[in-house]
Amino acid sequence: SLKIATDLAIETGDMAGLSEIDLGILALSINLKKTLVTDDYRLQNLAEKAGIEWKTVSTKGIKVMKFILRIFFKKE
Repeated sequence: SLKIATDLAIETGDMAGLSEIDLGILALSINLKKTLVTDDYRLQNLAEKAGIEWKTVSTKGIKVMKFILRIFFKKE
């Protein structure tokens, strides 16, 4: 599974940004066919390529936020 994880990382161009631990966790997830829980976008991308489900730890993804700017002028 480590070879599969490494080959996928090379194929997608994610290898340079991954540590040995990252590859090991991905390989374990692939081997056990279990969900990978990570906020690392590289690992999420690789899990998807490997056909492994992934979930985020704390981020809920991108959301649109709207702000209202209020300016008050003091009359003199």
